[in-house]
Amino acid sequence: MKVQTPQRPPALAAISTAGNTSSEGGLDLGSLLSTLRRRALLIAGITLAMTGAAGVRTYLSPPTYSAGFDILAQPLNAETEVISALSDVPINRRETDLSLADRVSVLTGPQGLQPVVDDLRANGIAGCVPPAQAGATGRDNEELNRQCYARLRSSLSTSVSKESNIFNTTFNGGNASDVEYITNLLAQRFLEYGLESRQRDLQAGLDFLDDEIPEARDRVDQLQADLKLL
Repeated sequence: MKVQTPQRPPALAAISTAGNTSSEGGLDLGSLLSTLRRRALLIAGITLAMTGAAGVRTYLSPPTYSAGFDILAQPLNAETEVISALSDVPINRRETDLSLADRVSVLTGPQGLQPVVDDLRANGIAGCVPPAQAGATGRDNEELNRQCYARLRSSLSTSVSKESNIFNTTFNGGNASDVEYITNLLAQRFLEYGLESRQRDLQAGLDFLDDEIPEARDRVDQLQADLKLL
């Protein structure tokens, strides 16, 4: 007796084949979600590590303090204009020939800031060596002055406004009290420098007038004598 193997109906076979094709060529959502989950954890871990490193760096970094002020460069006042007109010599000519940026450069140079350097060295501030301790360093006072000036200048920044005669000065440092003290010193020095410059120009004009007065008086006397002869 011959036994025959039962055959799957054609419709069922077609359905089964179509189902296998969809499973092999379709999108595996479970695998995709698992991959995204792993990458999200990796990204979160890197972000936390970078944030923690930045926080530690900020905590370990020493604090920085800054202070500043603005100064208006005044033009010639009435006194200097009058003396300039009488003496026929332009008062404050050196100052007016220089731009504001050039004047700030001169003011913040070694000679302009020497009084501030002297004060810092006298009080041993900002790493400046007091004169009494110069012998222990093996350096002379001139070299120590240059070193102190370099420290001061490296922490000092200035900016000049193109629209007006105003320049801004900012000083940075790691000690709040030192920054405040040095900033006040700088402001006082800048104001004193402007006053000294104006006084020098005024004195130069007055000296010129004093030199010209005897000659002018002689000319007046001569004119009066000529009038008497008429």
